[in-house]
Amino acid sequence: SVFQNDLLNSAIFLSSLNTDMLLPRFVLPETRKNTGLEHFHSISQAIEKHLEVNISYFDYSTEKIKIKTIQPYLLKQKDFKWYVLAVDNSTPEIQFKSYALERIGEITTGKKFKSQVIDFQTPYRDALGMFTNGEAERIILQYDHRDGHYLKANPLHNSQKVVSEDDKTITFEFFVKPNEDLLMELMKRSWSVKIIEPTSLKCKMISLWKDALNRNLS
Repeated sequence: SVFQNDLLNSAIFLSSLNTDMLLPRFVLPETRKNTGLEHFHSISQAIEKHLEVNISYFDYSTEKIKIKTIQPYLLKQKDFKWYVLAVDNSTPEIQFKSYALERIGEITTGKKFKSQVIDFQTPYRDALGMFTNGEAERIILQYDHRDGHYLKANPLHNSQKVVSEDDKTITFEFFVKPNEDLLMELMKRSWSVKIIEPTSLKCKMISLWKDALNRNLS
């Protein structure tokens, strides 16, 4: 599962630490740091004890700090960032939300809550990252050989498969949600990617590329 993969990656890292909790000299660590780790212990303890957590949370859209009370269930890692998957007491009609740990300021534990049975696996099954919005679609992407071989070795998603290959390009099929995480992945390899299907995704990316071009030409 997606959560087992997160745990495996963390376990591999932890297993490389020596008895002094230091990396051995033959391991060169990534310069980009995991963020929000100062809250990891507090939240993991709250999850184990089924305690509500009161947090001050910075909203990137409004650029304001919001005070929230959440019921934490799981921790999930994505791209050097940790998130807590939780029920927000102010929006109980929403099954769960994800909160980036580095956006949390103050944090305190509150009262005990009754744990619910929540399906966390299904929303992430057809998602690339943290965003779970949208319906999964068949997506066809074509790359040059350099990027194509990279994706063969480092699949974007477990639904990825090669559908054709010639002397210049490699074409892949995916069944994923075409949301923000997919758009960011396509941006990473803009120099190589060609979107074959669906047309709606192609049009969305063309619009983003045009906006980027106009910003940099002005």
